[in-house]
Amino acid sequence: MEESDKLVISYWKIRGLIRHILLVAEYARAPYEVKYYEAGDDNSGKEWFDIKHSLGLHFPNLPNLQHGDFNLSETLVIIHYICDKFKPDLLGDTPEERATVMMLAHIAHDAKTSATGLCYSQDDKEKVLECAYSKLANISKLLGEKKFLLGDKVCYVDLYLSEFLSLVEAVDGGDGLSTKYPNLAKLKYTVETLPEIADFLSSDRCHKLKFNWDLAKINP
Repeated sequence: MEESDKLVISYWKIRGLIRHILLVAEYARAPYEVKYYEAGDDNSGKEWFDIKHSLGLHFPNLPNLQHGDFNLSETLVIIHYICDKFKPDLLGDTPEERATVMMLAHIAHDAKTSATGLCYSQDDKEKVLECAYSKLANISKLLGEKKFLLGDKVCYVDLYLSEFLSLVEAVDGGDGLSTKYPNLAKLKYTVETLPEIADFLSSDRCHKLKFNWDLAKINP
């Protein structure tokens, strides 16, 4: 394989948003490599900020994706591109499914960013969980008794959501998720035992990183 065929996915050296992207890349069997940037002992992010405008990126930000001469920023856009390029069925098969997947992606991403923001701004984990569980309520209702969000087939939001649920479980530290939303806990388990995902999670490609920067007040 030519190096130019590989996706180059760049992010801070934390779990943060990149794990969502990597789960999709792994499930889609997309060839990729990861470029991590250190926050630094002073949490300034100098390693990235010193070079961000010299990389030829249209919108310099982390995460970003470079694929040959093509580049993208923004988490959900990167995920959409990987699906479209390597496994389009993750986007949904009909206009209705694709619209539903896009809607769910934005809802799940809002839940993740809202909960993560609270991990940085305050130190009460119950506020993080209250935020997360309230935003998960309608997702749980839509999932119902289905195996995946669209029924019997995987969409990329199943993968995205499983990583957010990992954060929720880590902050909770107990069985709060399985008690409050057993169907979401089951979805997380189902995703993590998919052959492509199970292989990734047990491999050295799955880097053991904290969810957030060290300056976060809650950082499981």
